[in-house]
Amino acid sequence: MAWIFFIFLLAWPFLELFVLVEIAGILGWPGAIFGLFASALLGLVVLQKNNLSVAAGFQRDLNRGELPMRALFDAAAAAFSGLLLLIPGYLGTGLALLLFLPPVRSLVYGEMALKAKTRMYAARTEARWGPARSESGDTTIIDGDFTVVQTGEKKAADKKNDKTPPLLLL
Repeated sequence: MAWIFFIFLLAWPFLELFVLVEIAGILGWPGAIFGLFASALLGLVVLQKNNLSVAAGFQRDLNRGELPMRALFDAAAAAFSGLLLLIPGYLGTGLALLLFLPPVRSLVYGEMALKAKTRMYAARTEARWGPARSESGDTTIIDGDFTVVQTGEKKAADKKNDKTPPLLLL
């Protein structure tokens, strides 16, 4: 999965350049360059306005006694959109504009929340019951010995029953 991301990361500039040339063919080079500058200015505005909406969302959720996870995600999506708008390119601008749409953000948030819940459940289960056993039956067995150590003098109750509680040294 990581190699797909790496290949996509390497191909991104070439895709951006291809789209820029195609848009320049439609609008002309001055129009294409103006569009890049306009998206960068829009990115600056988005990053500046993001701070107030993030603070308001956090405060609203905290006043209700909830964790501000949705507000945090919306803030991260807006910041990522602003950064995509700042980076010159029409593909990044299109992706940023998609992230501004509430249905798209809700869909992405739902998927990420589902993955996070699944991972938290798996981690909690593994912490409680140990890692899942493999199909091959490989398990780790820790073998150990213990030694019973008698303390010096026996107490009166222990002399009567002649039982001394053992101490386990691990």
